[in-house]
Amino acid sequence: MFCQPSTPAGELRGQPAARYSGALPQDHGREIRITISDEPYEQLEERAAKRHLPPEAYAGQVMDADLTQARFREGARALIGEHAEKFGKRFGGPTQSSADAA
Repeated sequence: MFCQPSTPAGELRGQPAARYSGALPQDHGREIRITISDEPYEQLEERAAKRHLPPEAYAGQVMDADLTQARFREGARALIGEHAEKFGKRFGGPTQSSADAA
């Protein structure tokens, strides 16, 4: 994955921008190119630095986690939709007190 700001953050401060050129921890996946504005890229750099990762690797981890969470939610909704009626028939519906708590 390669993330490039519209203006490299280092150049904003009058310094040449550094680029990571080594192998990324997730180099077995596909590569995509994205363009983001300077402010989010600087936040990405800061968060990546806290985890001792290049921004590209951190961005990949964030995207992977977000998509994994979305797949989990979709699966949970499908499971509920498929089995809710059978579950309700077998175990009964919510009581009034538990419905109020929700």
